Order: sequence, then structure tokens, then C-alpha cells
Amino acid sequence: MFRPVLVALLVAVVPTGVAEAKTKPCQLKGSRTLLASSKVRVYEVGDLDRTVYGCLRSTGKRKAVASYSSCDCSVGDDPTPQVWVSREALAVNSYGCPPPGLGDCVGSVSSFDLRKRVRKYHETVPKGFVAQLVLMPNGSFAYIGGDTVRKADGAGAGELDPGPAIEDGSLARAGSIVYWTKAGQPFSARLQ
Repeated sequence: MFRPVLVALLVAVVPTGVAEAKTKPCQLKGSRTLLASSKVRVYEVGDLDRTVYGCLRSTGKRKAVASYSSCDCSVGDDPTPQVWVSREALAVNSYGCPPPGLGDCVGSVSSFDLRKRVRKYHETVPKGFVAQLVLMPNGSFAYIGGDTVRKADGAGAGELDPGPAIEDGSLARAGSIVYWTKAGQPFSARLQ
């Protein structure tokens, strides 16, 4: 008399327990969050050799967007890539620097469409390091790097302002218009 009830209870409990035991696709065990929004989680996995992923929460699909090496124990470690998110687009600046006095940093910036899991735009960054970046939901971006303002969009990659005297922290975006200040004067350009 109790056996049919017990079997039915076990059948009802086991699938729920199995479903709860699975990890969520954007919550990989052992990962470390670098940036998160309501739509995207950016995280890294690995100890010495690390891979950075962008994961779209709505689909659980992830895309490897950068890799680097770091033991968190040396000035020779690669820096953690910088990341920016706008809706389902992600931009990442990967760079490395030699010891002081031995040259400039080298690096690049790329944007990705996480829904399609493809790289949209890529650009080599003057002196490697992006000081500030604005990202559009379509993956187009503009940034300050090496005292210049540069962009990558549907029209291609290139320089918007050669500098010098680009003011730190002045880059902003309103819709498809990016603007910045140079020597106290405002400048703007349209991204595609």
C-alpha cells in the first residue's frame, strides 16, 4: 500500500533535484566575475592561463573574448583585460606593458555581439591602453588611447581626433553621437 505512494514521491522529487544540481550556464563553477549587468555576465576562468568570457543571460550562450596569463604574484603578469558592456554588446581591451623605460604598452580593443557570438570590430590601440571607452549596443565604439580619440564602427576603424590635449574623462555618448573636449573646446562625431 505504501510502495506506490513512495515510488510516485521519488519520481516527483528526483527530476527537481537533478535540475537544481545543474549550474546555470552563465554561472560556471570556479569563475570570477569581472563585470555584470542584467543582460550580460563577463567572467574569467583559469589559474595561470585565464580566459575571459562574455555570457548572454537570456540564452546562457558564452563567447571567449580574451585570454591572458597571470599568477597575481609578479609585476610581469599580464593585466586583467578591461571590459565594457552595452545591452548585448561587449568591448574588451587586452594589453601588455614592458618594464618601465623599455617601451610603450601594446594592445587592442575589440567589440562582440554576444547574441550572435561574433566579433564586430577590432582596432590596435596606440600605446596599448584604453583610458576611456563608450560602446553602442550595435558594437560600435569610440575611445581615448594614447592622447587621441579613435573609433571603430560600420564605416571602419580610425582616428577622430589626433590630440594632443584630449581631456581625461571627457569622452561620452548620446545616442550615436560621441563627444569629448580638447584644450577646453568641445568636439563630436557620429558613430555608425
